[in-house]
Amino acid sequence: IYSDFSGAVNEFHHQPGPGFGAELSKYLSGNIDAGADLSFAWLLGSNHAPRFSANGICHYMTEPVTEPVQYTTRLYGPKIFARYHFLPRLNESPVNLYLKAGVGILFYESELFYKYRTEDKFIFGKGLGENKTTQVSNVVYILGSGFCYNVGSRVKFITSLNLNFVNYDFLDMVHNYDDAGTRRQITGLFSELNIGITIQLEKSMVPFMRKVKKSYPVRHLPFAR
Repeated sequence: IYSDFSGAVNEFHHQPGPGFGAELSKYLSGNIDAGADLSFAWLLGSNHAPRFSANGICHYMTEPVTEPVQYTTRLYGPKIFARYHFLPRLNESPVNLYLKAGVGILFYESELFYKYRTEDKFIFGKGLGENKTTQVSNVVYILGSGFCYNVGSRVKFITSLNLNFVNYDFLDMVHNYDDAGTRRQITGLFSELNIGITIQLEKSMVPFMRKVKKSYPVRHLPFAR
């Protein structure tokens, strides 16, 4: 979407990509928990009849790209978040809805290549191959909602639908320009559906949180026998 929310631009047919991650969180109150996670995800897309606004302008498209192309963008990085649960932690209802907000850093490993390429070459890339040292990273802002379902006393099924905002037009590997050839200010937007299991841990189950019992040497008074 344009950064001033005046419209949107989409130059690819996007397909869903896989992703996975793990998180660790702690309840700060009966309704609020906060934590951190590390996630990995892939964005995929193609265009069989490209008419990119970057053709003839961007340095890697000085020769216009007209053949079918694909892109792959691998995103990974840490995030911190907080969730507000509509029902308190110790409620008896098996289902609990929540809202989520967070912020993090995304690192990119991306490539744009011809769909029918005969060699393992790409048109443009970042963080891969000969462009390995050209690392791209951005701040990402997350808004989402979901629900938890109690499976057992310590186990919950959890799902969420999140919107991720990145202040950069690089998610699909192609920069965007207007009719005058000026680079557009774009906010990248992608959604993610998370499904998983959460396990509640007690302090006694986590080694570094266990209380260590101190032992003291037995001392006898001078007149003890």
